[in-house]
Amino acid sequence: KIFCISNNTKKDLINHYNIDSSKTVVSHLGMDQKIYFKIKKKKYLLFVGSRSSYKNLNNLLVAFSKSIYLKKNYKLIIFGDRNFTADETFLLNKLKIYKKVIFRTGDDDDLKKYYTNASLFVFPSKYEGFGLPLLEAMRFGCPVVCSNIAVFKEVAGNSCFYFNPNNVINIKTTLERALKSHSLRKKKIKQGFQQIKKFTWKKTAVKTYKEYKKII
Repeated sequence: KIFCISNNTKKDLINHYNIDSSKTVVSHLGMDQKIYFKIKKKKYLLFVGSRSSYKNLNNLLVAFSKSIYLKKNYKLIIFGDRNFTADETFLLNKLKIYKKVIFRTGDDDDLKKYYTNASLFVFPSKYEGFGLPLLEAMRFGCPVVCSNIAVFKEVAGNSCFYFNPNNVINIKTTLERALKSHSLRKKKIKQGFQQIKKFTWKKTAVKTYKEYKKII
């Protein structure tokens, strides 16, 4: 058996490696169910993780730079394990948003604080195998704006604001729409708390155990 963390990963596995579907098992990842919520948010958007090309940070930066509303009212925090590269610094200067985009790093407690205080969590990836940060943000009461790729819809359902990751104008307008509507963000936060209940480590463990028992 081959364990896949999402139906989308299973589909890719079958398509690229010609694997028999009966040999695969989908066992979603889980999320700690203790939730956090802070009503008053700070004026920043949050991007978390590595900045490889498929993570699509460049399109997010361009979209941010095109929005007078975003530049006037918000900052963009990039949380990761390495500071901006020379190419990234060049792009930030070229887009004239160097002072609006801030790099931060830290441990899990630091990340928790950034999630809890952020006005929005933005996940612009063009591809992912699962997308655990979606559930992380939801757990900490942070509304999510993300790519409309299949795996994100599989994991997040209707609890996010979705945009086309290849269209910077669509990214811009979706961010603006989400930030300008407190009621919509509040609704998405509530939906997020419900969504994470579908992804528990107990479910993951039980599914894995049952499949292992079949093999043994």
